[in-house]
Amino acid sequence: MGKPGATQDEIEEAAKLANAHDFIIQLPEAYDTRINERGGGMSGGQKQRIAIARALLRKPKLLLLDEATSALDTKSERIVQAALDKASSGRTVLMVAHRLSTVRDADLILVLDKGMIRESGTHEELIAADGLYASMLRSQKEEEKQEVEDAADPSDVDTGAKRQKKLDGVWRIEDEGDIFTMTSEPQYMTKRVSLVAGIMAAIGFARFFSTLGQNYFFGVSGERLTRRVRAALFGAMLEQEVGWFDEEANQPGALTAKLATEASKLKEISGSQLGFILEATVILVMSVVASFFYCWQMTLLMLVFFPVIILCGVVQAKKMRNSGDLSFDEKSMRIAEEAISTDRTVFTFTLENYFCDRFSKSLENSMKSSVKDVLTCAIVYALVSSISEFCFACSFALAAHLIGRRAIEITAVFKVFTVLNTGAQSLGRSTSFGPDTGRAKQAAVIVLKILDRIPSIRTNEGFVPQKAFEGNVEFKHVYFRFPNRKDVLVLKDFSYTVAARRTVALVGQSGCGKSTIIQLVQRFYDPSDRGLESGIYFDGMNLRNLSPAWIRRQIGIVSQEPNLFDLSIRENIAYGCNDRDVTMEEIVEAARMANIHSFISSLPKGYETMVGERGSQLSGGQKQRIAIARALIRKPSLLLLDEATSALDNESERVVQEALDVATGSRTSLVVAHRLSTVEKADVIVVLHDGRKIEVGTPKSLLEAKGAFYALHTTENAHRY
Repeated sequence: MGKPGATQDEIEEAAKLANAHDFIIQLPEAYDTRINERGGGMSGGQKQRIAIARALLRKPKLLLLDEATSALDTKSERIVQAALDKASSGRTVLMVAHRLSTVRDADLILVLDKGMIRESGTHEELIAADGLYASMLRSQKEEEKQEVEDAADPSDVDTGAKRQKKLDGVWRIEDEGDIFTMTSEPQYMTKRVSLVAGIMAAIGFARFFSTLGQNYFFGVSGERLTRRVRAALFGAMLEQEVGWFDEEANQPGALTAKLATEASKLKEISGSQLGFILEATVILVMSVVASFFYCWQMTLLMLVFFPVIILCGVVQAKKMRNSGDLSFDEKSMRIAEEAISTDRTVFTFTLENYFCDRFSKSLENSMKSSVKDVLTCAIVYALVSSISEFCFACSFALAAHLIGRRAIEITAVFKVFTVLNTGAQSLGRSTSFGPDTGRAKQAAVIVLKILDRIPSIRTNEGFVPQKAFEGNVEFKHVYFRFPNRKDVLVLKDFSYTVAARRTVALVGQSGCGKSTIIQLVQRFYDPSDRGLESGIYFDGMNLRNLSPAWIRRQIGIVSQEPNLFDLSIRENIAYGCNDRDVTMEEIVEAARMANIHSFISSLPKGYETMVGERGSQLSGGQKQRIAIARALIRKPSLLLLDEATSALDNESERVVQEALDVATGSRTSLVVAHRLSTVEKADVIVVLHDGRKIEVGTPKSLLEAKGAFYALHTTENAHRY
């Protein structure tokens, strides 16, 4: 997408520059591998490298690097940084960085403080000036020196529908009163006219109130059904396991489309339309009974045509139900949702026309699918109209024959036509609802499929321990494959025991399974079944037997990419503990621990400030600190930190790290990190490679062993300065 129309060679060249080629070709479908919305199913480092390749593909004149390598491990960062240095030749580069090692070769360095330029110059000039830049560099070097000296110091760390142009009656019985000369006694007619007019006026008033009540009550009933179905459908979606959302058919765009449309379609057979259908049925039955009373011969003849007309209505409803492929509509919704939710990326890469073309092509496919059934519906409509006229012709011929034989009076003919015309009009109105009924049936199938689905992991089922969770976590021979990638084994015989109130760090290169372990601990997925003892245990209890809701109440999580709700800062922090009312004092205390209170207090509305959709009104560091406060407010027994400080600058990271050190002191902590400086105070470090545990030990012992952790540590130190 960085360069629509790029050749495969250009794409592979860009991927190689970004150090992404090797892991891409190891995927089941290599460069054709589908990724979920927002890159779900890939590690942070893998997503970042693909984003770098996307930028390099277009060979831009201006290259913007906003912490472009912050999510990479040291080895990948070194290779990608070298590629970026080479790619920078011959073009303008604007770089934002916290790690000063990434800007030392820049032609000009601008040092910002509180929104103002405090210093400018080359790396050597700023060092010689011994100002803010030099101070920041010394601070980073001092921190690195402290890492080596205090490596052994254990402490805690982070871790129709549009009615199809109504049929206007299944057939149209015209006013043919001028065919015959109708004779009657004038005195009799005059005498009766007042009575008949009064009766018709009374019927008119009664019809007004009955129709008003019918439409109101059936309409309210339909709206209530829509509300109940939509609420039940949304609840059923949220009850599904995380793996269900990984499926392509269950991406956010497709699910929101179902919520918006399918529940509303059910209203077509339960609201006002249901009232019209019941009314038409009653009128039709009464019309047929009355017409039999007046002239059974004509009634039988006209009823012969009814099955044909009903059959045409059924065919039309079926075609309208099947017209258009629902998958095309869902695909269009997914494209629109993806473009709108990633608007900044779309604007940055000038992809507006690209997404417009994709959306238009999706709509074109939907239209082609619908047009196929238009001809059939047109033929059916024409057939119904012609049959109606043919029915009139036969009926009038029979009426003339019966009148000629004096079998019936001419008044009986018009009575039959009148009552059957009323019934035919009602049947026509009910038949016009055929397409809506068909779509409602299809919607019911879709809704019931979700409502009846039993998730493999049910949130509110399972054993709920009565005693408090002490914090012991044990992994026994854990194997795992993602449900939508069953050919890739992510974890391979992973075993380790995390003692209560200890901090364990998981380190390793991108894609080695660190974040997968975090998801398994929250029971988003269940490990592959490899025997009776295989699995994850809390205080000796297998997670498969425990209630997922209880498990998640014991856990506080801070992820690499914080997700905030479109609510106030206060509400976002309080969401971390939604099983009770959280006091304002608790919210402020959590914000202080996350080093965000001062910033919040400086805002005009303070804690009532709205953060925008997904926290769009805040910077990355501010969002991350609010997420940390949200995790700390629930006072969890187990704290999961997945790159919790990766988005912070050095000063904020130091302050937040100190707060996390205090917060993790009395609880079990499981930390995932690329930057090894964040795990120096961990009690134990577990080094992963390709889903396997390859080293375990304290920071000091692993450095002394000079194994995989030592290699990672040495490479990071050498590259940083």
